[in-house]
Amino acid sequence: MLAQGTPLHVVSEVLEHAGIAIAKDTYGHLMEGEIRDVDDQISTVKREMEAAIDATSATCR
Repeated sequence: MLAQGTPLHVVSEVLEHAGIAIAKDTYGHLMEGEIRDVDDQISTVKREMEAAIDATSATCR
């Protein structure tokens, strides 16, 4: 389910875990690649925003 994009809290409910922490502890390792992908995407957006700000600042001088 996680590989198909199902949110962790939904997986936890479907599997009737006592809490989301159990699902995270059990299946969290399956999400590591997804976390890296999101981190890479955030880094890319930050770089693009910084470049846009720099370009705007240079134009305003």
